[in-house]
Amino acid sequence: MLANKSKHLKDGPWLYIISQIENSLALKWFFRELQKEHCEIHIVFLHTHISQLQIACNKLGYSTSLVYYGSKKNILSAFIQVSKKIITIRPVLIHAHLFDASLIGISSGWLLRVKQRIYTRHHASMHHEYFPQAVKYDKLINLLSTKIIAISEGIKELLINKENVNANKISVIYHGFDLSYFSIVDDSRITHLRRKYNILPDQFVIGMISRYTNWKGIQYLIPAFKKIVSEFPNTVLVLANAKGDFETEIKSLLNDLPINSYREILFENDSPALYKLFNIFVHVPIDDHCEAFGQVYIESLAANCTSIFTRSGIAMEFNFSNKKFTFVPYSDSNAIYIEMQKCLINFNSYIPDQTNSLIDLTKQFSIESMIENTLICYGK
Repeated sequence: MLANKSKHLKDGPWLYIISQIENSLALKWFFRELQKEHCEIHIVFLHTHISQLQIACNKLGYSTSLVYYGSKKNILSAFIQVSKKIITIRPVLIHAHLFDASLIGISSGWLLRVKQRIYTRHHASMHHEYFPQAVKYDKLINLLSTKIIAISEGIKELLINKENVNANKISVIYHGFDLSYFSIVDDSRITHLRRKYNILPDQFVIGMISRYTNWKGIQYLIPAFKKIVSEFPNTVLVLANAKGDFETEIKSLLNDLPINSYREILFENDSPALYKLFNIFVHVPIDDHCEAFGQVYIESLAANCTSIFTRSGIAMEFNFSNKKFTFVPYSDSNAIYIEMQKCLINFNSYIPDQTNSLIDLTKQFSIESMIENTLICYGK
């Protein structure tokens, strides 16, 4: 059925252009499911090296190529190389992911008259808030694209209200997830992570998976945890993806905690086991529009984590509720502390209801739904 919706596009190749991603579960799942369409597909990676994602796509049997791209100083050479790829491949459709791929791929596709030029908008208000000089490039990409995929309603509103994009040009398509990947985890994998990060079996783990940047709100979690660990000394804070442009400020706050009460993790490949290691998961962006989507919202719920959230990105659109998560106000350490305290006091009396949680998530965030909606977007 899905193939029929894009049948008229099968008279030529599809070209995907992806910039500076080392790995992505979402794109791995996307390309795995896309195999069922039996289309001629080429994938160009803009990167400094062959990434784990490119290796995964090679294993899936896709034709891939690497165009060297380390920074904006490589933009002209990358533009020339991508243009050569387009001339050689002659795609009927280009689909770009991430800002640099979109700027290079969509403009090259426009110049070479590729009929369908689509990009997925992955960032939210970051340029408007922190890099206003980049907004003109966002607007250029919008102008030269034939269609835009917004990963949330918030992104659609931003495109319309702040960048003057015609609503008819935009399709809202949520990220798709293999939910069983996060829900089915063998206990041995969790035990391995406890040993790896020196966390005792009886310690209560509060976790966060966010890079060190201002708008993720880590600076409000740490003071809340400082209160918690003074009351519940057997708790430990785990901060994963522990690097970024706000690192100095975060490190300063961590220095106020007991030395053995926290762990910093640069990268953990087994993210499902990491979620299962957490007794409480915290994700607290500082406003409603800084997150474009926020995959950790869905991943933590699929893993059945008791979670404390602020509303941002896709969480603005949750049309379900269960006892597994609660919302707190933005930038409010005391509110985070109160909710963590409640969880610690009442945690053992809670009976998880993972089945209902997964049913709710499947309705909106399955990989099959993402593929179907993407193909509809291609075929409009």
